[in-house]
Amino acid sequence: MILKRRILVYPPGHPYLVAVYITVAVVISLFASSALASIIAELGGFGSLPLSYLVSYLILLSPPLSFVNIALAMLRTGYAEQVLEMDYVVIFGIPVPIPRVRLVERKSILAINVGGGLIPITASLILAYVLWRGGGVYALYVTIAAVAVTALVTYLTSRAIPGVGIAVPALFPPLTSSLVSIALAGSGPLAAIAAYIGGSLGALIGADVLRLARDLDKLVAPVISIGGAGVFDGIFLSGVIAALLAY
Repeated sequence: MILKRRILVYPPGHPYLVAVYITVAVVISLFASSALASIIAELGGFGSLPLSYLVSYLILLSPPLSFVNIALAMLRTGYAEQVLEMDYVVIFGIPVPIPRVRLVERKSILAINVGGGLIPITASLILAYVLWRGGGVYALYVTIAAVAVTALVTYLTSRAIPGVGIAVPALFPPLTSSLVSIALAGSGPLAAIAAYIGGSLGALIGADVLRLARDLDKLVAPVISIGGAGVFDGIFLSGVIAALLAY
């Protein structure tokens, strides 16, 4: 399907709460980005300093860019709705309105949220590279375990809400990822980065891949955004809180 508007911009929450939301998110991001920068520097390895700055900037950009969604495709839902249309017939020079009811199939736009989808994926890939350089193969095993368990827990606790999207209990993914990372690697830089990746990617996979694949036909929402409203809080807090809890 061809979409005329590829960039969709709208707040991830109620407009009256946008200022509070951005303020709180930016403050949390400042602490999280500083913590992750220190963690990357402690692990060391090739290019650790520029990578720490890059990840810090990405996390700081996550809250404001959560307003931006990139449309990927137009999905058919199989549901029809009645649309009232008005035709006019000219009688003796006077236009007479004739209402008509037409059935139109409802469609959903599948999009990916920049702040809650693209940025966490990019930051997680960078951190996975840093983790591999500094912690070796075992560090990747810990990360994969954190992602897998968090994805399963997120999938089981998430819900598809018709007309809205996928809703996730915000604290479940970060707590799960942190506990798995600490259990397998103890506290410290390795566990912190594994917890961030597990919290971010685990929430995305569990809610926006597995749950979406199963309940897509139930949503019938105008816009289904991967990492967007309803899931952004879970993904953003997953990565941020998981890193802070594990470090």
